[in-house]
Amino acid sequence: MCTPLLAATSEPVIEAADVLVDVETVRQELGAIRFVIGRPTNQQPEIAVHGAAPPEVYFQALTLYRKAERLCFEHTRTHGTMPVLPSGDIRPSDVYQVDDAALERIRASKKSRYSRHSRPARA
Repeated sequence: MCTPLLAATSEPVIEAADVLVDVETVRQELGAIRFVIGRPTNQQPEIAVHGAAPPEVYFQALTLYRKAERLCFEHTRTHGTMPVLPSGDIRPSDVYQVDDAALERIRASKKSRYSRHSRPARA
């Protein structure tokens, strides 16, 4: 996931590349869910994005979180905690936080889905 650099405050500095790695992890997890539920691999061409500013990416990440939350609720009947909108400028670390929250919801859904498929059938 994140390979943070250390700043003067010893807090991790998250760059756009760290967010991209996290997004790729989300994509892999969604691919695994598609496989388990028997959906075909997504054949749509990838969308190239260049020069997206952190606020644009942040709000796309919030959309991802909302969809992941809905998916997870459908499978687990539990809700996650909606990420809080940052008060200042939106940075890659804010986007990473939202994407990571979406990933957590996707993994919870995946865990529920796998456990349901691995249970023996009732007689």
